[in-house]
Amino acid sequence: MTLSNKGSRPIIVDGVDYRWMVASRNGPIRLVVEASNVKGQRFCVTFPFGDYYLDTTNRWWPDVQVRPEHVRKLIRVALERGWRPKETGLAPFELENPEEISHGSGGH
Repeated sequence: MTLSNKGSRPIIVDGVDYRWMVASRNGPIRLVVEASNVKGQRFCVTFPFGDYYLDTTNRWWPDVQVRPEHVRKLIRVALERGWRPKETGLAPFELENPEEISHGSGGH
């Protein structure tokens, strides 16, 4: 099953089209990425609980921002570590310690 255009965002990394989305249901932030128009292996990242902040509507939100520049960096690291976005029939590729990679030195 591929990510729907509704609710996901396109991103191009090194000339390849991907789609990504972030989900949170009162828990950790989960990033899901896959190659566009290919039912290949998904790439998933779960960001741990962090601080929460209260917005103007009195709703609590996790204080984690997943920006396109973070997604690009995470895609490149996942590819280096063995993610195969064009191969079918594979379990999702899970990346460990995303907070070190997305906000740090790129995992190196």
